[in-house]
Amino acid sequence: MGQNQPLTNTHKYVGLTIERSLKSGYKLDQDYDYHATLFELNYEKPISSIVKNNIAVNLLIQPQFNWATYRDWKVEQYQDTWEAGINAGVVFHAYLDESSTRTYITISGSSGPHFIDDTPVRQASGFIFCNNIRFGFHYPITRNFNAEVRMGIRHLSNAGLVMPNYGIDNIFVGLKLDILMNPESE
Repeated sequence: MGQNQPLTNTHKYVGLTIERSLKSGYKLDQDYDYHATLFELNYEKPISSIVKNNIAVNLLIQPQFNWATYRDWKVEQYQDTWEAGINAGVVFHAYLDESSTRTYITISGSSGPHFIDDTPVRQASGFIFCNNIRFGFHYPITRNFNAEVRMGIRHLSNAGLVMPNYGIDNIFVGLKLDILMNPESE
């Protein structure tokens, strides 16, 4: 893109993210361990093509299936469980220079309904909401293929619909690989 042309946000992405929890909860003395591996499909498309102050906003749709293990004060041995659901949210792209819309820092937030098979005693199993905040660095590998290293926090709870509802929290790191669906827009 030339110096006088403003950036536009026209890219659509489809990708796969794999993330692993580093830690359960945010306190040092947690009464539970919950370690999940997330397998997420990602679809991103611009909410608007306007880029203002090198910031763009995209819609994020993210179905996922996750494997996890947990234990707590009542269950000493690690137990296997799974989660499935779909999140929707927004992704902010902060472009690092004015010549490319494919190298950027991301900040995203998403939420959505999920089902969880089994949980530590602090949280009822069954229907839950999954809420995420993530930060990442997105970089093109080839003309159509990109990678993003990311880190984030996640909270699972059921909004008080069923007790107990103390929630399950995790800190995650991961890698997203995506394909640019419309490379002619670069």
